[in-house]
Amino acid sequence: PRTRESIMSSRQLSTAWKLTLPVTAACLIFTVTGFFGETGWLLDLTSHFRPQYFLWLMATALVLAFRSNGQCPFTKAVIVLSALGAAINLALIAPYWIPREVATGEVSSPLKFVSCNVNSYFGDPAKVERMIRAENPDVVLLTEVSAQWLVSLKSLRKDWPYGCSEDREDSFGIALYSRKPVKEASVEHLGSQGLPCIRAVLEHEGNFLTFLCTHPAPPKSPRYAQWRNEDIADMPSALGSRGHRLILGALNTTTWGAPFRRLLRESGLRDGA
Repeated sequence: PRTRESIMSSRQLSTAWKLTLPVTAACLIFTVTGFFGETGWLLDLTSHFRPQYFLWLMATALVLAFRSNGQCPFTKAVIVLSALGAAINLALIAPYWIPREVATGEVSSPLKFVSCNVNSYFGDPAKVERMIRAENPDVVLLTEVSAQWLVSLKSLRKDWPYGCSEDREDSFGIALYSRKPVKEASVEHLGSQGLPCIRAVLEHEGNFLTFLCTHPAPPKSPRYAQWRNEDIADMPSALGSRGHRLILGALNTTTWGAPFRRLLRESGLRDGA
């Protein structure tokens, strides 16, 4: 006969099933659909949460393995599928947990860059300036700058006098500040919406570095996602293919997003994460 404790345990497990099974099923489905982001906006959105999928699926597999008696075929299937889904996501995120040596190459003092999305509506210019001065970088990129933001941060030009900017009131303004002389610095416009980016070239210890500062549209709707994808697709040609190259900014995607993977393939750049 079943004891009261075993009956309560079964009921608790049943309640847990009702709460967790839909989330587990969603994580398994999104683990797969995340590989097909090229085919649609919603599928690409499912590619950005690999760490969360891994944690949930691994926890589900472990809890069920310890709590169940191993006799239910359905439970066994869920354990196997959860473990498999966790392994797939782990394979995608694990490389970013492994420290990588950064090769300084031909320079003795690497350049330091800071990229900051200032949040034009709710950000605090004084805090941003304090952060920049505390970090003391060679090059600063600010995105979402308006005309008022540029006025509030005009003192930065005393210590970072080189660069250029384009202020906008729609969260797509951009500004570049450099302590080192910039050989070239120009505002260019990407995609069908002509959102601004900055292309600059500077010389450091006899080496030329070309970098693109950018802030595409956020993928909050199919239209905005298309605008972002257009901007990212234009980046390799805007950056060029010669010498040392760098793209920095708020790209509004993740390392697992389809537009970002395509950018790496077409530009020949390496993920800096």
